[in-house]
Amino acid sequence: MRVIRSVSIDEIEDHLESLGNCNHSDNMGRVREHPFHALVELDESDFGNLVFLANSTVRPICPCMGDRRLRKVAECALEKLKAGNGYLGANWDLAKVAEKSSAFLRDNEAACLPTLVLRDLRGSERKIPDARWYLQDGCHRALGYSMKVLEGEAVYSKQTAFVATAGEKFSQAATS
Repeated sequence: MRVIRSVSIDEIEDHLESLGNCNHSDNMGRVREHPFHALVELDESDFGNLVFLANSTVRPICPCMGDRRLRKVAECALEKLKAGNGYLGANWDLAKVAEKSSAFLRDNEAACLPTLVLRDLRGSERKIPDARWYLQDGCHRALGYSMKVLEGEAVYSKQTAFVATAGEKFSQAATS
């Protein structure tokens, strides 16, 4: 992970508003909990080790106490999709997630997703091996892109993310 620059909370909020984010207040509440904010560049390992959402809808691809790293969740999602079990719920239809990602890749040569939003790990997330950041905003985009990389439809290109963090993680990110 490479820190590009410090950012303000307002910059993150403006970005989320530009995306038309439906869970904006929750995301901004989480961002505001942290004293440091930065724009970072994620290499493929950073990206694959992001901790994914855990709720009852996505549990078939992401067991709450299981491996919730993005790469593992994408592998599970591809298995479900290939088995014909890709409909997890109205907001989580894996076929639609994959279709949107394919369309995005056709329309965007650089394959850079809209900037993700990450935050420090908390609770049981800290026990996930190799995980350093929770994917606060961008789960659909990140999952679809990860699925396309795993399928060979895309070659990973570095992605950007806003990070909301306590001081110690911010300084670690700046040196790694």
